[in-house]
Amino acid sequence: TLAIRASLEKVTDARPPLDIKATKSIPDLSDKVTAKLLSDFRESQVFQATSFPVDPESDVVLKVTIKRFYWKFKIYPTYFLPLIQVIHIFGAPMADILGISELTAKVVHQTSGNEIATYEGKGQLKSVMSMYDMKTGEMGAELADAFRQASKQIKEAIWKDKQRIEETVQRIAAPAQPQSPAIP
Repeated sequence: TLAIRASLEKVTDARPPLDIKATKSIPDLSDKVTAKLLSDFRESQVFQATSFPVDPESDVVLKVTIKRFYWKFKIYPTYFLPLIQVIHIFGAPMADILGISELTAKVVHQTSGNEIATYEGKGQLKSVMSMYDMKTGEMGAELADAFRQASKQIKEAIWKDKQRIEETVQRIAAPAQPQSPAIP
């Protein structure tokens, strides 16, 4: 655990139009990602405390941006051909599924506004599905797994930078020592 307190700003959504179209069934994505990241950082105990909204007593603010958040389910054309679709009954793949998540997280000093570090997390999960792999309630699981991968990469990078982040926060927070005039 880093010996500093963090606040999480509401996540910024900077997805390209294709990603927005592919995930239009997820309303209020920024709110949902913010809530999930807050829960994830608290459970992982990355920081001494993690709050939302921004707490003026926090040492740092996490500014997270969604760069990609994409999910695609593509059924093979053979599934729609009457005589050929029988191959799917015997377990031949019938669809490709892809989930992609990319996040950027900036750690910014609360009072000075100085950026301490920037981290990127990228997750991607591809799978092939047959008729026998279909399970109720699991649609979108690839995107959820890709998101967990991206979040994990960011947390691990912050942990690796623990000493540098803590020292930077202490250095910025330390009051400047007054210069004593030179005695002639």
